[in-house]
Amino acid sequence: SHKLDDLTFLLWRQQVEPIIKSHRLQRFVANPQIPLQFLTEADHTVGIKNPAYEAWEQQDQVLLTWLQSMLSSLILSCVLRCVHSYEVWERIHNYFLKQTRVTVRQLRTELRVTILRGKLMREFLLQIKQISDSLASVGSPIMLQEHVDSILEGLPPDYDSVISVIESKFEPLPIAEVEALLLAHEARLNKFHK
Repeated sequence: SHKLDDLTFLLWRQQVEPIIKSHRLQRFVANPQIPLQFLTEADHTVGIKNPAYEAWEQQDQVLLTWLQSMLSSLILSCVLRCVHSYEVWERIHNYFLKQTRVTVRQLRTELRVTILRGKLMREFLLQIKQISDSLASVGSPIMLQEHVDSILEGLPPDYDSVISVIESKFEPLPIAEVEALLLAHEARLNKFHK
């Protein structure tokens, strides 16, 4: 199993959530319903804990220990003051929600500003694919049309004829076909300039 670090949140969550659900422990991490620690004031005064609370606390501490064992030292340092499993769960999710938003914003900006200039077509297409894959890996995949648009918007005017062919299709072409058309056009341009 993978320990949670800054780059593996989705993978980690895909491993951890099924285990939590299969052991019916989601009630400890999502909207926990914690039994009263003491049933009466008299029990509180003499220190007699509610048996239901003691059972809950024992299971919670086992889950807390297991969750902590699944964290890298960097992420573990973010949850040091947490004493219950639901606190760890909330802190992890809040931390990665913020991180993911920033990452998505950066990747989408990078996707918009990536252009062919100074690159071979294969390098340009690979760069667009890597950004697209990175967006998918943080839970924000782009649609086929957005992928095609990001490629076409990064091309210079000498690709206008092939852009027209691609845009004239009723349905977006598969990425492999778009790439093949662009690579063929690049080859024609290179041949023409020789």
